[in-house]
Amino acid sequence: MHKLIDKNGNVIYGSFDEPIQFNHEDFKLRNFFGKEVTGLRKKIAFNTFNYIAVTTDEFIAGFATVNLGYANNIFGYIHRYDTGEFFETNRILLPSKISFPGNPDMHDIEYKGRGADYHVRKSHKDGTLDIACLFGDKLAINGRFAYSLRDKPLRVVNPSCGDPRRYTFTEKCPLFNPKNVSVIFNGEELINDKSRVTGIYDWSGGYLNRNTNWFWSAFAGTGNKKQHIGANFAALTNESYYSENAVWVDNHRSRIPRVIYDIDMENPMDSDWKIFSEDGAIDLTFRPRGRRTQRLNAFFVKLDFRQMLGDFSGKITDEKGKPVTLKNVRGISEIHLSHW
Repeated sequence: MHKLIDKNGNVIYGSFDEPIQFNHEDFKLRNFFGKEVTGLRKKIAFNTFNYIAVTTDEFIAGFATVNLGYANNIFGYIHRYDTGEFFETNRILLPSKISFPGNPDMHDIEYKGRGADYHVRKSHKDGTLDIACLFGDKLAINGRFAYSLRDKPLRVVNPSCGDPRRYTFTEKCPLFNPKNVSVIFNGEELINDKSRVTGIYDWSGGYLNRNTNWFWSAFAGTGNKKQHIGANFAALTNESYYSENAVWVDNHRSRIPRVIYDIDMENPMDSDWKIFSEDGAIDLTFRPRGRRTQRLNAFFVKLDFRQMLGDFSGKITDEKGKPVTLKNVRGISEIHLSHW
């Protein structure tokens, strides 16, 4: 088992496919001038985030838990591509009101109250990801995915946005072949064929930098030869050491060193995004078809968040040199700019 923090309180950077001992409490957090930060200030500085999406050709339903240290946030949403209908619900909670263990390999995230019943259980040892989320009388998401380290999730530890005094651990993976799954919106069951359901998974945790910016994309679907294909791409964030970019073709994962985003930042919703790599292995176009936005300009927090829901088309070449063509594979791309 890989240990996250060594005996001297230093983080061990790398890319890890084995179980991890997430001993984040042993990390020696330091301020700008190298003085150790302890007690409540350290506790508040630790953040975790778990986002999951269930995707089909007809809709995307996403939900997440966010630990900001001083508060927690849970949200759920659904976007229907055919009708353009969109629903979102969001709750800010005190940390004591929700169970959100800081363990990426095994955890139970639970909350019940204020019109929501939220439960996500993950166990790499058991090979399962269980979902039971109810948002009032509008949206219910339930299911089980087979998910373990055998699915080759991308698990990397990096300095947070290039800051050597802080770190971020992230685990990302596409999800395929749900054992069972149900999405009910406004009393209507939206899934008729579970074989067409895929998912997106993201668990991240650590001591994030106060200036945290990124571009992020993820999708799961079917390639031109009916392969299962998924991807995770990121830029501007933690790629100074170990890349957060990977593609999965069937059960084979290929690491991608770096991707480049070509975006019209003034009109990201109304124009295509180009996502590519210098060596040509990634050559994709993302076309937005819906969005979620959040903007905040407060005394000590500034946030500009835009998550686009849409289609990926183009070509991916894996590390074996095999090309895969995509056409209108559903997924997400987002712009996140923050100071907090």
